[in-house]
Amino acid sequence: MNQLRMRNPQLYQILNLNRNNPIDLLKQMASNSSNEQMEQLFNKAKQMGFPNEVLVEIQNQIGMNSN
Repeated sequence: MNQLRMRNPQLYQILNLNRNNPIDLLKQMASNSSNEQMEQLFNKAKQMGFPNEVLVEIQNQIGMNSN
């Protein structure tokens, strides 16, 4: 998350202020989205500075097949 804080401090602040569970949010999004849309979301998150290890863990928890 330090990488996210350095690359996108505004998003980092928003995530910390809301203290929402991102896993629950992504599970809800995944149930309403296609696999392609979710892959695009994860690719965008990677570009924004989310660590790959975190993204893979989230994908595993929401039941997406990770690459």
